[in-house]
Formats: sequence, C-alpha cells, structure tokens
Amino acid sequence: MQCVLSTDTITIRNRIFFVYLRGAIAAEAVSADALSKVKLRITGEAALDSGESQEPRTYEIPLKTTSLGQNAHLSVRNTTGISDSLTPGQNDILTDCWIPGMFLQTGLWSFQVEGVLEDGRHLFCMSLKQRLEHENT
Repeated sequence: MQCVLSTDTITIRNRIFFVYLRGAIAAEAVSADALSKVKLRITGEAALDSGESQEPRTYEIPLKTTSLGQNAHLSVRNTTGISDSLTPGQNDILTDCWIPGMFLQTGLWSFQVEGVLEDGRHLFCMSLKQRLEHENT
C-alpha cells in the first residue's frame, strides 16, 4: 500500500505543524502483540539549490506514544482514548513537529514515512515532497 502526497503548501520551517493519520486494522489481519512492536521508519533526502544532494537518512523508532523532545511528540489513539501503541480496530496517529530554519539547507526535500511490522509487512507508507528554505537571521 502506498499513498503519495505532493504539496505546494507554505514552508513549514520555524512553526509547529501537525500530521494526522487515521485508519482501521482488522483484528484477524494483525495480532495485538505484533501491533505493539510496529516501527515508525522516516527517511529524508534533499535536492539542494546549491546543486548538491542531501543523501537519504533513515530513522527508526517504536510507533508508540512518546515525547521526542520539547518540539516533537507522537501520540497513538484508539476508540478508548490515548494508547501506548496501535491496537486492532480504529487508530489515530498524531504528531507535532518543528523544523528549525536556521539549520536547514534550501532545496526540495523528500520524506517517506512507513509503519513496519516486525515481519517486514507495511501497515502504511506515504511520501511527501516539500520545498524548505534556510532562514537568514
């Protein structure tokens, strides 16, 4: 399964932004134990205005409700409210993030986000291209 998002929206640097994903997982398709071990894999790369490329970097973390720092949080919710991890049935994944412009290199950035089961199957996969610009302060 793949969902490709392409956007010409405003640059999201120096602002907290939110990403929301809702879906349902059939109990007979994936066990609760397998869902508690899902990994969130995020890959980013860029074609920079300078002509250089930012090589792909991949980060992988457990897909669980957690704080990733003062300006980044990951929340998993099910029909009963906040949950530690995904459960069979309806789930929401909500993240808030911040991209500091002063550390950013200007160019077209590509991101891929995957929810991966321990056996390698994907629950979801989406990609996004976004132009981001360095902030001159």
